[in-house]
Amino acid sequence: MNKRLFSILFCTIFSLSISAPVYAEKPAWAGSGKPPTAEQKQQHKTMMQNKNGDKDDKQKTELDETTEAEKSIDKKIEDVKERTRPWWQIFD
Repeated sequence: MNKRLFSILFCTIFSLSISAPVYAEKPAWAGSGKPPTAEQKQQHKTMMQNKNGDKDDKQKTELDETTEAEKSIDKKIEDVKERTRPWWQIFD
């Protein structure tokens, strides 16, 4: 019984992993047997850029925030270095 259960489970997982690309988002002209027109290609390209552009903008914003934080920390370190002196200059 365990062998049978294992084989059914294995086949189910295997078939789901193989069929995953079938569920991908596709343009209307895909699979019709005819090549897409230039207009359809351009429309698809624009859609993909918009879709991926949102992710890129979010990543760029996060990177900018990180960069600003690093600059702030660097500035604080420089301020501390300017205000403090090495221990051997205490008596000057």
